[in-house]
Amino acid sequence: MGGVALIHPDGTIENLSPEEARNSEVLEGQRLYPLYNTNRKMESLGYREGIINQMGTIGSHENEVEVASLPQGAGNKQPFVVDLKSERMSYVTTMEPYGADTRGLDEVWFIDSRTGEPTYFESKRQTLTGPERAMGIVRSQDSQTGWGDNFVVVEPIPVFVDGQLWWHSKVVPVDSTDITRHVFVNSANKEALTVTSTSEVKAFLRGEDVNGTNDIDTEPAPGEDNVEYYIVIEDEDGTVIQRIPIGPGEEPSVKYVPAEETAQNESQASG
Repeated sequence: MGGVALIHPDGTIENLSPEEARNSEVLEGQRLYPLYNTNRKMESLGYREGIINQMGTIGSHENEVEVASLPQGAGNKQPFVVDLKSERMSYVTTMEPYGADTRGLDEVWFIDSRTGEPTYFESKRQTLTGPERAMGIVRSQDSQTGWGDNFVVVEPIPVFVDGQLWWHSKVVPVDSTDITRHVFVNSANKEALTVTSTSEVKAFLRGEDVNGTNDIDTEPAPGEDNVEYYIVIEDEDGTVIQRIPIGPGEEPSVKYVPAEETAQNESQASG
């Protein structure tokens, strides 16, 4: 039994038979290249030097690549479905050297979801971080989090900002009820950037500078004794949650700590 699952903006899923899909006004002109064909095309890359290149002790595995692995529990798999420029969906597959546990990338392939046209980029001699290593960097950035017990890193997605490949992962509770923070890892230099709001994620993807905090801004405090300025904390809608007075000479450090971690640290300190 075949067909199409059409997901509406409100999350409603409408299952259509092949005939209903062909007659749907919403799907008119929305031809998609089959995911099955994309998978087969990526698997065929291992044979670019001929089948003998893969055969046991005979083959040299020269220039052979394979789909980069994702650790168990990542929550997604390749190919990734990514919206690129001009809202053109592409199937994105990252390839690593055959048999080498480098957790690095050799090639990144894009398959146009409408036409099936392939485009790929080689890392050449540059070492690029793959999705598995990027998730490890996310965990190493915060040694205080109870990884595996309280929080996990999930869904690495490749994104391109100003021509650079970043891995966008999410930190979520083990029950996946919320996204605690977003972490972007630069595939070239392993730089990690943590943001906590949707507005910051959008700003970063547009190539804008973000401060990696919870949308924290400042405002002056003219005429007020012992107050040089205020740190203003706003929610995603711009509503002011709190104003924190900062005195002359004070150099505050602002850090986002999830409530679960605060409670855990207080419990350990009291114990």
